[in-house]
Amino acid sequence: MCYVASDTAGDKAERRTRDVAALLGVADFVYAQPVVHERSSNNEVGDGLLIVGQLGAVLQVKARDPEIGLRDSEAKAERVVRKFIDVAARQGSGSKRTIQKYQGWGQPLQALPVRAFEFAGDLRRDFALDLSMDCGLWPTIVVVDHPADPQFEVDSPPGVFCISLSDWEWLLWQIRSVSGLLYYVERTLAAGLPTVFGAEHLRFSLVCQADSASSAHSSRAQPWFSTAAVEDPVGVDLYRDLIAKLWHGQSQHGKPLVPAEIRTIAAFLDDAPTAHQATIGRWVLSKRSELDETGQTGSGNAVFNDRLFVYMCGTSRTWPDHGAWEAELGTLTLVRLLHWRESRGGSTTALGIGVREVDGGVAYTYVYVSEPVNVPSDIRAHIEWNYGITNLAHGHTYLPKPGRNDPCPCGGGTKYKRCHGAPGKPTPTT
Repeated sequence: MCYVASDTAGDKAERRTRDVAALLGVADFVYAQPVVHERSSNNEVGDGLLIVGQLGAVLQVKARDPEIGLRDSEAKAERVVRKFIDVAARQGSGSKRTIQKYQGWGQPLQALPVRAFEFAGDLRRDFALDLSMDCGLWPTIVVVDHPADPQFEVDSPPGVFCISLSDWEWLLWQIRSVSGLLYYVERTLAAGLPTVFGAEHLRFSLVCQADSASSAHSSRAQPWFSTAAVEDPVGVDLYRDLIAKLWHGQSQHGKPLVPAEIRTIAAFLDDAPTAHQATIGRWVLSKRSELDETGQTGSGNAVFNDRLFVYMCGTSRTWPDHGAWEAELGTLTLVRLLHWRESRGGSTTALGIGVREVDGGVAYTYVYVSEPVNVPSDIRAHIEWNYGITNLAHGHTYLPKPGRNDPCPCGGGTKYKRCHGAPGKPTPTT
């Protein structure tokens, strides 16, 4: 497997296509093309892959040499792009057949995420992904770079999504998510929306309008596709920073995450509409501001895509021991999952993120829980006393009200009336 640098227009366009998706989406889900060694030659499988869990797509990129393309007439530019699309569509089908062929032999190919190219050999290999998933229904995304940027309507082959390279960058600015990009491609192909090459904003506008109309019927729903990333880029960037921090601060403040854990957590966070990203980003900023003002540990919850997001922030002055901090975050996340089951019914997955101010910066801690676990009653009482009880069906949090003769939920070992129930004794704030 290799990542070969080249100066041809096609290779430059391939790298830019992958790099834009990695920068504006998540680099863990953008893969360089696998290389197949057959007979005396090395053959690349596609020009890149987008993979998040079972979702995936094959990237095929074509480019017209700038010096030649700028001399093309409008009609010639259109003919060139149409030819590129036809060739790329066939290559995309061939790439999927190659992946399936090696699966059938019990020797799945491996793909390396763009993220891993900055690592040394052994660590790089740890991030390689076996292509053992079903790719039969993956779309082919054809990205064409022509210096004239012609605009015309295209009848795309079935399962093929066509877009210009400049529109590719524009679209990822709107969606800010590899998961969202794959949903968008799937939606537009299923709906048979017209493809106007060089004018992706027309198709994106139709999808946004449909999502806005659908979400208008629910007080809690937010559209998957919207202009939120443009309207509140700061909020979205603050949210995306939670994904970026998966790669920083772990080794000095807790056990480093392994590649499988990073992919799972990154997929959880990446699978969020930009409207949710902006809202949560601003909310996280408000929690950090409260911490700066009060110095007290704070927390909160958010729900998106029927999954639970738990946030906790504090300082090393209150939490000098990282192990105790991580245990508190993990227990808080488990208790919130129990609240989910009790207030909404059923179960879900939850991600807890702890942000702790330490000397020289901020440490991030991540806890992912896929199944609710019963928590001892005294530990649950401690969590609920300090962070409140959350009704996730109605979205509000309240403090417990123990009886006067009940054990004080602070864990001090005395009755409530003689501890935090005594006159003048402060109680926690949620």
